[in-house]
Amino acid sequence: MGSSEKHLYEFGEFRLDTAERLLLRNGEPVSLPPKVFDTLVVLVQHGGHLLAKEQLMKELWPDAFVEDVNLSVNISVLRKTLGEGHRGESFIETVPKRGYRFTSQVNELESSNDDLIVHNRIRARIVTEEVQAR
Repeated sequence: MGSSEKHLYEFGEFRLDTAERLLLRNGEPVSLPPKVFDTLVVLVQHGGHLLAKEQLMKELWPDAFVEDVNLSVNISVLRKTLGEGHRGESFIETVPKRGYRFTSQVNELESSNDDLIVHNRIRARIVTEEVQAR
């Protein structure tokens, strides 16, 4: 990945910009501690898939020994920050004794040199109107 590439993810009312380390809710910045932001990035990048606690901890703290409670605290902060989706569901599912799964539909966008490329399907409706000149 070149330095000019940005990875953008959209889910619910949020946009996650990994290059800028920025989370936006309806266009407004949302403050997250660095490791909580990293936790969100890993979950979103693996959206829909179960991530074992051990795998998450290895990605977040590759060169350090940390306790499970650190991961639990990050997940708790994320849940409070993200709230619920538009249908009242949680964005993060806990799979008891296994790990976590990011459950919201994620659209991955890449922006490079002001071009926008959509990588996932986006549900959209295009409405066109003909205007008659007089």
